[in-house]
Amino acid sequence: MDNCDLSIDRAIHRWVHWSVRSLFNRHRIYHKKEMNKITEIVRELLEKKPELRDNDNLLMSTIWKDQANILNFFQRFESGKLHSPESIRRARQKLQEENEHLRGELYDVRQKKQIKVKQELGYKL
Repeated sequence: MDNCDLSIDRAIHRWVHWSVRSLFNRHRIYHKKEMNKITEIVRELLEKKPELRDNDNLLMSTIWKDQANILNFFQRFESGKLHSPESIRRARQKLQEENEHLRGELYDVRQKKQIKVKQELGYKL
């Protein structure tokens, strides 16, 4: 291989590396924006409707009713156009951890259960 071939290989390698890194960064920024968006949606709902604080299924269905109808729900869900159940749950969990006024009646029960499970799994507390 001569120097020209090595230069071309290095250039291609740099371009691929830059492209992958750029794509990853764009995805990370998009994901962060989406998480911020779902966090604000969840915050607003938990403040307005206390019955959603202890019921993730009701929280998810309330959010999805605004994003889809019965005719296009599965299509939108499968294509990723609806917020994922895990993102909704994580947003609710984080908001309740940081904001006592958004906690439901089951928050303390879940926390105590978490300690018991950690002990059963052998974690040092």
